[in-house]
Amino acid sequence: MAKKGKHAKHHAEPAAAAKSTPSEMGNTTTSPVAEAKSGGTASPNKSKSFPTTPISKIKSTTTSPSTSDIPKNAHDRDDNDEPVGKVESLAPKIERRLSSRPDAKDLDEHDIIHSLTIAPTIQSTAKKLQRRLSADHVSTLLNKRPSFGELADQGIVSDKVAPTLQATSESLKRQLTADRLNKHIHRRPSLQDLADQGVVDEANPTVAPSLIATAKKLERTMVQNQVGQLLETRPGLHDLVTQQIVADTTEVANALQGPMQSLSRHLKADELSRKLKSRKSFDELFPGRSKESNAVRRARYTIALKAAARIAADKLISSREKGRLKDLILSDDSRIVGAIKAYEDDRDVEEMLDTLYRIAKDKHRV
Repeated sequence: MAKKGKHAKHHAEPAAAAKSTPSEMGNTTTSPVAEAKSGGTASPNKSKSFPTTPISKIKSTTTSPSTSDIPKNAHDRDDNDEPVGKVESLAPKIERRLSSRPDAKDLDEHDIIHSLTIAPTIQSTAKKLQRRLSADHVSTLLNKRPSFGELADQGIVSDKVAPTLQATSESLKRQLTADRLNKHIHRRPSLQDLADQGVVDEANPTVAPSLIATAKKLERTMVQNQVGQLLETRPGLHDLVTQQIVADTTEVANALQGPMQSLSRHLKADELSRKLKSRKSFDELFPGRSKESNAVRRARYTIALKAAARIAADKLISSREKGRLKDLILSDDSRIVGAIKAYEDDRDVEEMLDTLYRIAKDKHRV
């Protein structure tokens, strides 16, 4: 009995050592007996205090330790096993994050998910296919792009400048062009200068500058149409001869028509000049009147004759009515004398012109 108790005491010491040093066993939850049952051998990384006595001898001499014999720090511990109070404190934070997370539409707009119409299981396949299609499209465009020689022939790039200096060269050209354009803009003539030169129409400033050319073209067309209409309705040479507007020159060659007309005008001018030189003066025509009276009469004749010429220039009276009005003026018609005296009193030109116009149109009192 003493020998048996001594042997048991010899084997109990390693077991007690195994109990007292759980940290040296890697803080495992499996007891040495359970590991011995699995048939495993002692690892070289195990602590040297691990019992090396055969398992069969341990079974025959010792009993398996109970769970109460395992230290508390040797139990398995899950990191997710948090206290109930801590989980409750995290719940509001989780709810806030869930409420602020983006929805599927925002993820689609930011290209985080591929498409809402494609199943999630084939999203990656769809993306790969899209990338492959894009790569094929880019490859096709690259194959179709013109060569450097073709771009140089079209003037897009210059083969005389190094590629690294192409951008700088183009920027310099644009700057030079802009400077030249600004210089021309500062030197361009003003609108008044263009109007003085007849380039733009100053008389019609309401017309937009872009329509000035069209307006001028339309005006020329209207003038051409009016001239054409007047030419179609003008009288012939026979009518002019009949009305004694032109002389009958049928016996003169066409090449001599111009010189003959010029000679005729010169002859008439000479005859008129001789008659003017031989005509009597105003004082000789009215010898019984004083010079002051003749000066007043001469001034009245001048005013009346100028008024008659103005009425005729406005095409208010015909040439025949103009001649009759002049005869009335020179014959001292009482109506004309009264109109001139009224003008001398109130200086109303319109009233005098209206009176002379009515006198010229009045055929019954001539």
